[in-house]
Amino acid sequence: MRVQRQQLERQHISALLQRTHDADVTLSYSALVDATAMFGERKMRSRARLMRAPRKLSISYLSGDKKGLQSGYNEYWFWRKASGGAPMEAYAAVEYRPDEMTARRFALMQKNYHGKLLGVEIIDGRQAEGVELQPRHRLEGASGPFKRLWIDRDKGLTLRMDSFNYKSQPVMKTVLSQVKIVSRLPDTHFVPPDDMHAAARKEQWMAEEMGAHFDKVAQKTGIEPPKPGYVPAGFELDSYGVHNCDQPGQPYLAALTRYSDGINVLTIFAMKPTKDSPAGVSPSSGAARSRKLAAEETDKGDWASQACNFGPGTMLMRDTKSGRLMAVADLPPDILSRVLDSTDVRLVRVKPSS
Repeated sequence: MRVQRQQLERQHISALLQRTHDADVTLSYSALVDATAMFGERKMRSRARLMRAPRKLSISYLSGDKKGLQSGYNEYWFWRKASGGAPMEAYAAVEYRPDEMTARRFALMQKNYHGKLLGVEIIDGRQAEGVELQPRHRLEGASGPFKRLWIDRDKGLTLRMDSFNYKSQPVMKTVLSQVKIVSRLPDTHFVPPDDMHAAARKEQWMAEEMGAHFDKVAQKTGIEPPKPGYVPAGFELDSYGVHNCDQPGQPYLAALTRYSDGINVLTIFAMKPTKDSPAGVSPSSGAARSRKLAAEETDKGDWASQACNFGPGTMLMRDTKSGRLMAVADLPPDILSRVLDSTDVRLVRVKPSS
């Protein structure tokens, strides 16, 4: 009987997760989003208006620490605005649409995470079933990361999500309210791709995801996307890409390789050393800098975060004779160090394109 109950629970969890995946990519709706990000003892709160349709999203922050910020995507292009009156920035161009990437990562999540039911809660008047997703592959020094989802029994939307880092510390909580599901949202809620292309002609994309096109990244940056000899169990190649780094007075392009296990994302950047680079070119000073960055868990006051928005998680940096490596993921520093130890910066004899 116990085995049968466990099997039924696994089937129920699988069906719940499939419903929320399908709802995420097929429904059109508007909602308020209350988000709390936690950085140790610090908390950053915000409230936003979300507009969501298949392959389109627009979000406007109404109050809190991000008040005035706007962002979103439409098909293969992402945008953002610092405030309502600021010019739109063409943020990223991607090879895979968000729904395509969601499908790829959902399949990986099913392989690499197992679920546990948490019971039923009422969220904004809706019944929601809770599911906790824990990693199947336990890494040394890590008890996470993991997530808790509360899924609307009626429509399948994830109404609440709590995220915990590799130390099992809470790092993000989001809650949807005033959800209004409709058959269609007007296109006026979303930025057309042509507008993003016009913005990109004024200022280069911050990032370009190029899918499996390794050679395109190498030609554009003059550096091969990094190929680590080691990545943690469960992580698979996600994509190659280019990141535009705005070092003061010395903008440059970094080549990147991204891996995922379905929830956690590991990004490895390879960069040429620059004349005024704060880390110099000696491997020893780079190692010291790596330890400092790992200890600070990507403190936003650090130069690297100012020069390049690499994303959340632990950041570890290493200088080599050929250039600089950086790894970012929600993983212990020792694991990231092992990834970097197995990786080289490989320059190519091709002039990077502009």
